[in-house]
Amino acid sequence: MQQQSEYPAIVLGTGETALGTIRSLHRAGIEVVYSADRSDIAGLSRFHKPLENWPTNVLGPVALEEWLESTGLDSAVLMPCSDSWTQSVSRLGEAASERFRRWTPSSDVVDLMVDKNRFRSVLEERELPHPKSFFLQRDRGAWQIPDSVFDSAFLKPHDSLTFFTAFGVKAFSVSGADDAFHKVQAAWDKGIEMIIQEYVPGPPTNHYFIDGYRSKDGSVTQFLARQRLQMYPPDFGNSTDMITVQLTSVQPALDTLHTLFDHTDFHGIFSAEFKLDDRDGLFKILEVNCRPWWFIDYADRCGLSVCRAAYADALDLPIPDQQPYKVGKRGTYPVYDWEAFRNNDDRSIVAFFVMIFDWFRSYQPVFSWLDPAPAVGNFYKLASGRVRRQLARVSEKIAA
Repeated sequence: MQQQSEYPAIVLGTGETALGTIRSLHRAGIEVVYSADRSDIAGLSRFHKPLENWPTNVLGPVALEEWLESTGLDSAVLMPCSDSWTQSVSRLGEAASERFRRWTPSSDVVDLMVDKNRFRSVLEERELPHPKSFFLQRDRGAWQIPDSVFDSAFLKPHDSLTFFTAFGVKAFSVSGADDAFHKVQAAWDKGIEMIIQEYVPGPPTNHYFIDGYRSKDGSVTQFLARQRLQMYPPDFGNSTDMITVQLTSVQPALDTLHTLFDHTDFHGIFSAEFKLDDRDGLFKILEVNCRPWWFIDYADRCGLSVCRAAYADALDLPIPDQQPYKVGKRGTYPVYDWEAFRNNDDRSIVAFFVMIFDWFRSYQPVFSWLDPAPAVGNFYKLASGRVRRQLARVSEKIAA
């Protein structure tokens, strides 16, 4: 077997997820190859080796194999950082996989986790706690959904990435069956299928996440649990502030994951989202991402190194033991946490300074003293964008 040093990690993806993956791999002492495109914040990191001829879009498995051949690398471990990249990597042929090693689940399992309707079907089959969900056909006459469902529900796409690219949101709220039908038609017109899912009431703090890695042979599973404290946008947004919690506090959610993983023969990196339903006390599973996520570096710094585990597993090496992770450690994304604060009922000066204090004691997905360029680049991008928008408003007023 070749030595670990002969296998750099190729990070496939962009943005915060790719940046966190690069930093986590570097912390584990693994050489990282990434895009030389410095317009993306991950490309500004100093912890990677630039590679020319980087793909500008997600490549299908055949095109990916051809591109890997063109890199001049004899071997590498692939680290996909989006659903689309994970699907492509999982479909690579066996010949390419011998040189370019992967830790991803089988393509069928990846598709199951990505396709929300297939995921719903498995949850129902195994009778695992989850929000009530229904597949929506384009023909409204074929819907067999009680009218009461539309009183507190939202529309969720089968393919989240395609939907977000098309509409700029993660889901659609609905105000009734007629509203749902019109929005389903809009999604279908773009080739996107939808499900309607019961909205589980409760504040952001009712959301819990279990992150981790499960080995290819199923003998090793590493976990970290965190609780959401703030989110933005308020209804269908991302975490802006969170805190790690004891695994024992989410034991029912862990039991659900074990059942799901055993049934699907899942392995690889995962980040599973649950919401505690105060009506019945159940942790209801919402989704499972089978890839790195925005806050992967936060988990690493707390004590869960899924990148190190995935890298070792891809090379058929022993997975390093997980040490107890830090409980009570905050993770915050200040840019979006500020927006969450602006939407809160409590916007007092005391709450403002508490928020700022929390930022300074939290791990952040972009800012790092050891790798400051991505934060500088991100600040410049956000600031220049705001200036351009303000100038555009002034120009409109002058023209009027």
